[in-house]
Amino acid sequence: MTLLMSVIQLYWSYSIDVDGLSSRIEQIEKSYSTSIKKNIWDFNRDSLTINADGIYRLPDIVFVKIYSDKQTYVSLGKPLEKNHIEKTIKISQEKDGKSIELGYLQVVASKERINQKLLSEILVVFSSNFVKALIVSFAIYFLVQLLIIRHLITLKRDRKSTRLNSSHLVISYAVFS
Repeated sequence: MTLLMSVIQLYWSYSIDVDGLSSRIEQIEKSYSTSIKKNIWDFNRDSLTINADGIYRLPDIVFVKIYSDKQTYVSLGKPLEKNHIEKTIKISQEKDGKSIELGYLQVVASKERINQKLLSEILVVFSSNFVKALIVSFAIYFLVQLLIIRHLITLKRDRKSTRLNSSHLVISYAVFS
């Protein structure tokens, strides 16, 4: 039961951290989309670089790319093959009632920090459970020794010291206290 509860606790913690990372990417979309849209529309490459750098400096972000079908405006970092969360955000502008596609913002966040935290939590949870189980086991051993085994040894000793007579059997019992 302890193992099952530990696994559930670790999974819950991992899920919260991954959801937090996904929320960070959603926050990037809400915070930067308008500025990136304006800078693509105005062809302001310097401001796009500043936007991308601001995103890239956020915790766990390892790759940022602002691009269109025709060109890449800014690319920072290196995309990951595995162990990441990736989102591509479409950047578009409304003009005369029509949506004009300007480009995309691609953000890649690494789950490495989350995995390191999970590994640390695994070590802490299982080592603390081991110590608790060890303490309980020793407590049970000493209680059994104190309450049961001690009296059985006394009974055995008294049995050896008792003389058996063919006509009757005399057994002296230890007084249990």
